[in-house]
Amino acid sequence: MSSEQSTVVTEVHHRIVVGIDGSDASLAALEWAARQAEFTNSSLEIVAAWEWPTGFGWSFIPNGFDPEGEVRQTVEPIFASVRSNHPQLTVT
Repeated sequence: MSSEQSTVVTEVHHRIVVGIDGSDASLAALEWAARQAEFTNSSLEIVAAWEWPTGFGWSFIPNGFDPEGEVRQTVEPIFASVRSNHPQLTVT
């Protein structure tokens, strides 16, 4: 390499994405994903989804119904546990 050439270093960042719903199977997948992220020096992205309730015809949605808030209350302890058990891992 001549003195006029330069070396470009590109940082590669990997992430592992896992979806959870609170079931035993999803929690097992989450633990596997956390260990795999540690093993591969990747970050871990945890995804949880919610949807508005539906029914046949007209559906009543009570005032103050907050499915996102309910999901957050369910998954925050799970997130905290992963962060506690895998402190070196970047978790979002």
